[in-house]
Amino acid sequence: MRIRIFFDGFTQASPSIDAAKKIADSMGVSLDAMVGQDKFSGLNRDTIKRIQEMEQLDTDTKHHLFFSIDNVIQNHKTKKAFG
Repeated sequence: MRIRIFFDGFTQASPSIDAAKKIADSMGVSLDAMVGQDKFSGLNRDTIKRIQEMEQLDTDTKHHLFFSIDNVIQNHKTKKAFG
């Protein structure tokens, strides 16, 4: 998918890679994310922000956090399977 800019409905122009990169940078996303091609394109900004913040945690804190997250996910899957 390419980003297209339409003028008067007749002429098409595509931004250069540099221009597209500047647009993505101003939006705080990668070029892949901007066109919906990255692995996180389905995540909302709050989720992405939380993941980025979790990456800053120390290893022990991450371990405890992931343990809790894994338990919640397993509980959800169990309820879904037997509920």
